[in-house]
Amino acid sequence: NAPVPVHPPQGMPPTNAPSAVIQEPAPQKTTVEQRKQQVINVFKSWAIDALAVWDTVLARLQHEDLTLDLSPKHLRQAFDKYQKTAPLPSKANKKTKLKQAQAAYQELLKSTNVTSNTTWGAFQADHKTDPRFRDPALRLQAKEDMFRDFVKELRGQRKQAVKDLQHQRKRYLQLLIEQRIPANEPYHRARSHLERHTAYR
Repeated sequence: NAPVPVHPPQGMPPTNAPSAVIQEPAPQKTTVEQRKQQVINVFKSWAIDALAVWDTVLARLQHEDLTLDLSPKHLRQAFDKYQKTAPLPSKANKKTKLKQAQAAYQELLKSTNVTSNTTWGAFQADHKTDPRFRDPALRLQAKEDMFRDFVKELRGQRKQAVKDLQHQRKRYLQLLIEQRIPANEPYHRARSHLERHTAYR
């Protein structure tokens, strides 16, 4: 028997017909000047004032990955252009920036591996490039004072934890004596007995 030819549905091209490839237009690459303007818009959104320090601003751009593939030279050009029309900081604005800097610095202390044994010199060396550390709104002495207060609080918490642990151990030994549990009693049997005691729970 001769094979029955299979025809494609009406309106559909044959299966062996070359399919049309739809090519999307390539995205247009922004120019250096356009990206510099985008960086200026970032400065405006940050409310950077006319007394802002360039090194601090650059560190924040790098930290938040907003350099837009611009060289430091081009970024500085955008900064200088913005500074020509940037507003001067008011007293209210200074207070707001100080509070923001204090909050950001406190968050830096909490989010890093600061312990009760961390020294100021080590902390300063490890985080000197972080924008939260470099913010000029907070003086260096104020940063050191906040660091020392934070470490002092950590030491107090550590001492309290040791005291609590010592108290728990003392109370546990008292329970063993009160319940007349032998010293050679297996732990799982002693625990099973003590779990019925309110003080143990």
